[in-house]
Amino acid sequence: MTSRRCAACGAHQQQAGAVSCAACGRALRWEDAEAPESAAVVGPESVWVDRRPVSRRVRLVAVVTAAGLLALLVVPVIVDRIFFTPEAALHGFFGALAHRDAAAALRAVDTRDTGDEPLLRSAVLRSHDYVPPADLRIERINTRSDPELAVVSFRVGERRLTASLAITRERHKTFNRWRVQGLPPVGISAAGVTEISVNGVRVKTDAPATPDAPRTIQASALPGGYALRVPDNPVVQATEQELYVGDSGQATLQASVKPGAESEVDTQVRAYLDQCAQSTDTSPKGCPFSVFLLGTPTSLKWKITKYPDITVVVSSTGPYVRTGDEGSATASGEAKDFSTTEHFSESDAFSVEGPVDVSAGSVKWTPK
Repeated sequence: MTSRRCAACGAHQQQAGAVSCAACGRALRWEDAEAPESAAVVGPESVWVDRRPVSRRVRLVAVVTAAGLLALLVVPVIVDRIFFTPEAALHGFFGALAHRDAAAALRAVDTRDTGDEPLLRSAVLRSHDYVPPADLRIERINTRSDPELAVVSFRVGERRLTASLAITRERHKTFNRWRVQGLPPVGISAAGVTEISVNGVRVKTDAPATPDAPRTIQASALPGGYALRVPDNPVVQATEQELYVGDSGQATLQASVKPGAESEVDTQVRAYLDQCAQSTDTSPKGCPFSVFLLGTPTSLKWKITKYPDITVVVSSTGPYVRTGDEGSATASGEAKDFSTTEHFSESDAFSVEGPVDVSAGSVKWTPK
């Protein structure tokens, strides 16, 4: 005689013909009812296995989850390799220059060491005088050097320039961004010019290291072309120069005195000498002439008998007055020597010199 019991939970089934366990609901198998319970052996074939198929929804969730995890791992790598490359950074940098956008160009540069550079101002690139680089060619990129180096060439006007730009990789959690590290250095020199117009923007020059050296501008600049001029100046002029910046840039402004500028300065020199001639001293204070008398003058009058011929030159510090032919001044009057009073007339040859200051469009000569 046989009875039916559940192979999963062991519960006896009272209802004949039942196909599922009344206790646990699992499918039933027939077993030998005469075998003692303690001797019943449950083999692998008697263990219930749920053979119901997995639903499409479960499979879909599993596939979507796996695809999402794969995307999180793979997509950033693909994006980094395509959009965050040295080539992409260089194209972005030169693209900003082509649009005369200094702010965008500097965002592609590691600007920690640039400080307040006068040639990096937005107005310098916005000027119509700026010639942006065109026709960029990336010749080679060496990411194994220290620092990493990108050699590029580009056209500025009719010239083709080459530049070796250091590049650095900023490592972030998601993407690694490349930047240009450092900008080309430029040197602009101009003897005697305290300000230079760079693309219409006034930039002060540095004082010379030695008395005979020219004044200079030492700065960093963005690649491209720049127009150099002397700002409006009633005394000094210079022929416009072009500065081309690739690996670096050098330019010199040759300053000269404007025709007719000496006339204004000569007027001031003569007024200064006429003022000196109003003195009744043998050695007028702050004046270039004097005489020596043996007696004590009781009356003395100065007269400029010849004004000096002056010339204005451009020195390393700026416009400066020098004397060509000397001038002459005569002191005449009476001098008392003990009990005797005698008439005298003494002359002195002299020269003048001194710097010419130009500010706010006015000219001022200062005697030295």
